Amino acid sequence: MTVGFEVDYDRAVFGMQLVVEAFVGWSLLTLIGGLLSSSFKTYSTLPTGLQREWRGRITAFTHSVVAITCAIPSLLTFPTDDLPFLGEHDFGRITVAISCGYFLWDFLYIV
Repeated sequence: MTVGFEVDYDRAVFGMQLVVEAFVGWSLLTLIGGLLSSSFKTYSTLPTGLQREWRGRITAFTHSVVAITCAIPSLLTFPTDDLPFLGEHDFGRITVAISCGYFLWDFLYIV
């Protein structure tokens, strides 16, 4: 049974690698954001739950800036007939992988 397009396994593995790297990057950003925020007196006086929420908001805001910055070139390119939602270059796939890594981080951060 054919799906309608051929799967390129090298690109799929590359995409999964990017998702894992993005997950590790967002986790490190949360850790670094907490370490940098601890130097502020106001952050240190917050209860632990609010400190955790603050670190999550730092990561979420950074993701929004990165995702919008990466999505603009993908939206400005003319889409292909094969994958009309990803554009003509791999930058769209990289943007999706970065966002998927963030969503994985967000899911595990909430749990």
